[in-house]
Amino acid sequence: MKIEEAIQIIEVLQLEIKNLRVEMRKLRAENAELRAENSKLKEQLNKNSRNSDKPPSTDAFKKSKKKLEKSKRNCGAQHGHKGNFRKKAVTEDITKHIEFHIEDTCGCGCKVVVAKQMKPKHQTWELPKIVPNITQYYIESGRCKNCKKWRTAKLSHEVTKSAFGPRTQSIIAMMTGQYRISRRNTKKILAELCGLKISLGSVSNCEKVVSNALRNPCMEILKHVRNSPILNADETSHLHFSERCYAWALTTPKAMAIKVGLRRNRKAFKALLGRNFQGTIISDNYGVYNYLSKDRHQLCWAHFHRKFQSFSEEPGLLGIIGKTLLKFSRKVFHICKQLKLGYICYDDYWAQLLQLKNKFQYILGNYYNKVPKLRSFSYLYWLKAEKVWHFAKNPAVEATNNLAERDLRPLVIWRKTSFGTWSFRGDRFCERMLTYVGTLRKQSKNVLDCLIETVEAKQYALPAPSVFTN
Repeated sequence: MKIEEAIQIIEVLQLEIKNLRVEMRKLRAENAELRAENSKLKEQLNKNSRNSDKPPSTDAFKKSKKKLEKSKRNCGAQHGHKGNFRKKAVTEDITKHIEFHIEDTCGCGCKVVVAKQMKPKHQTWELPKIVPNITQYYIESGRCKNCKKWRTAKLSHEVTKSAFGPRTQSIIAMMTGQYRISRRNTKKILAELCGLKISLGSVSNCEKVVSNALRNPCMEILKHVRNSPILNADETSHLHFSERCYAWALTTPKAMAIKVGLRRNRKAFKALLGRNFQGTIISDNYGVYNYLSKDRHQLCWAHFHRKFQSFSEEPGLLGIIGKTLLKFSRKVFHICKQLKLGYICYDDYWAQLLQLKNKFQYILGNYYNKVPKLRSFSYLYWLKAEKVWHFAKNPAVEATNNLAERDLRPLVIWRKTSFGTWSFRGDRFCERMLTYVGTLRKQSKNVLDCLIETVEAKQYALPAPSVFTN
């Protein structure tokens, strides 16, 4: 072999080696990307409502519960358990009295001495036959002898223009709005159980009447909420004309206000909150609330708890740290509960939380560089540390945002059963019914009675009764 041929072969081999090295680098990069993607997908699959912000409805695959050892206790209620019984109706509520008398003589032949007073032993509850009360109005008419004009009497203002009265309209609104029964099923129930024949259009018109009647009471509720010193705030997705929008909730222990059809941005939240609000907001870590100062904002510890749960399920050092942080969050809930029940005073409450805070910060400060997945949470914590522990300084502030999440649940169920709203009138009916009913329930008031009074006030052009009066 000549030297020139050998040189050519070497050059070709060198070129092939170079190409192979480039290809190897590409394969290594692709392998790294696939590994990262695989790890990300595994993490997503392992996320559920317990260790993330995902709702329980997304938990498609549930782990089978471990079989527990059979208890040695007998089935049923245990010794000392106070049973739940239906209370007997008082005398004023009883519609019919029936007496049963004994014979004068006993089976042995002796005379029976009857007790002076008969004691009630048994009550039977029965619903009356539901039949609509139909009122027919006769309108007199006549012709003038002089001008020959035809004159007709006018209905009084007490007579509603609708074919259905306030009670019927209120019941229909409760069926479709509170109990989330479809209009078609509402029509069937009224026909089969009440003997009331009604069209789907009339059901919708009744919703419109009730919605208009609830306008002022809901404005009163929103004003009350805006003037509250402490608010729970949360948002959830909502379908409007099959397009994705959002619904917001502002809640207190005595009232709640829901607004449907808004955007998920700071502008929408500020408009709902009002310009003059100077209280404290309890919320999750959504960026909309970042503008709130540290003395007006409390981050939800329930969200932290789920984050720590996800850490605890990881292998290695992160799992150990996650379990420790999980114990801390449970301790926080326990201390708050003790203060609420009156088992500890505020000084003990503050001392225990301060000790817990120091331990919490010690772990994050010493291990955030050693565990990569802990860095983002540590950065978030040190950025908003005062908002995390704001409840420790003010016991009136809850450590979690569970109140707002519970109050949003009826809307979530509504969304699933109705596939959202399909008109602006539907938006108003949805938010007003949820706001009004939710507020009345918080105050343990009869929803139907209050709703009838409100509809009647609208019919007679009277001021709507206040939601906050006894």
